[in-house]
Amino acid sequence: MVKHMAQRQLAIVSTYAPIVCGIGTYTDQIARHAPYGALKVASFDFIQSGLKHSPGMDQNTHATYNINRDKMDAIGVDRDIHHLFKGEFDGSVLIQHEPGIQDDPVKHVEMIKCLRARGYPTAVSHHRIHFQSDETDSGMESTELELLAMELPEVDAITVFSEGVHNAVTSAFPEYGSKVHIIRHGIPQYGTLGFNSGHLAYTADTTGESREKMKDYLTEQGLMTEKLRSVLNDPEAVIVGATGFICPDKREASIFKMADEANAILKGMGYEKNPIHVVYMGSMRTGEDNEQKTKQMFEEAVSNGHVFIEHFVPDGMYSHALNMNDVVVFWPESATQSGRLVHAIGMGSNILGKDVEGVGETLRDAGYLALRDPEELSRRLAAYVVSGKSPEVFEIDEAKRAAYISRNNWTRITDDHFDMAENLASRFSRRYDQKNLVLYPLAAGAAR
Repeated sequence: MVKHMAQRQLAIVSTYAPIVCGIGTYTDQIARHAPYGALKVASFDFIQSGLKHSPGMDQNTHATYNINRDKMDAIGVDRDIHHLFKGEFDGSVLIQHEPGIQDDPVKHVEMIKCLRARGYPTAVSHHRIHFQSDETDSGMESTELELLAMELPEVDAITVFSEGVHNAVTSAFPEYGSKVHIIRHGIPQYGTLGFNSGHLAYTADTTGESREKMKDYLTEQGLMTEKLRSVLNDPEAVIVGATGFICPDKREASIFKMADEANAILKGMGYEKNPIHVVYMGSMRTGEDNEQKTKQMFEEAVSNGHVFIEHFVPDGMYSHALNMNDVVVFWPESATQSGRLVHAIGMGSNILGKDVEGVGETLRDAGYLALRDPEELSRRLAAYVVSGKSPEVFEIDEAKRAAYISRNNWTRITDDHFDMAENLASRFSRRYDQKNLVLYPLAAGAAR
């Protein structure tokens, strides 16, 4: 096999498998679609940092796992990049930022200053910034505004996922508008290609095929219950669900109540049994007290015959866990964007979602309804049953959805990341002898 060395290089500071984290999955998709040898990952020491990880999953050979979350040491990242690229790095650094991981903004900004002082053009990808908050005039939360006030003067560029966030940031910091770029969340392309040119594609199964595979998987994992088996085997059942991390700030347990209200509408129309069943599979991030309270909310909500399974669904089964649903519902109380949502869009799922932050923007841009009233969601679920499961109930603009996937598939989004990296590297004056690992003195004001 001929290996082609890429002209463009990108080092990403991020959580990464085997760390269980949506941002790690996001970074993995960029790595899968990157040119050979062009991308490496400096990740966290997940044992020391207390990050949830999958014990059965191997560490990646194109990544290091040395970053101490408490220190956020740029010199250590410097050494990792030198090691990963064998002293031949001439690209840019991208820091994937999520406040739950980088919880000290001062140390985060010090890392940026220190990396730039050592000759690395540095960008930050922000995975959680609001634009509909009441806390500030811009729509950002106050902590986000404070972080960006420190970060934007020091960083070479930042990326955000939506027009809403872009407008919020540039309205608050117009002097740094040229540093703010939109790179949307990549979308998996589902089809029948399997592995294509070394890039991961997804095989499209019918809902019935996905249900059979999930039955086998859940049985193997010892998670199958009689209730779940009866729902999966009932051809008249309408399965409504979602799969992913259970986050206290998203407060998604309302999905059960909305399904109950839909069943109540149907009962008033003469339906004798509840045809709508919620099947929600998700895992807690860390097991903290507030997350345990959230878990309790989910467990209490299943009393009307719904199903909740606390389980981390691995990548190989994730598409089936979503695809087994007749309707995928996204109704968070608070969310800036959603990796689950783009998976469902890529699969062509029937989606009912809330018009909130980047979730609402993505739904509209991809040809889906973005609802504000939970009663409207319940009415449409009931109408779906009455119609004999007609997707017309959801008013999906298929042409718009196809165009959105074409424009934001992972190949295109990966190219966007490398275009930005190349642009930054071409404009950055390096003061760092990378091959010999000579560390020049820090610039005035940089972190030590």
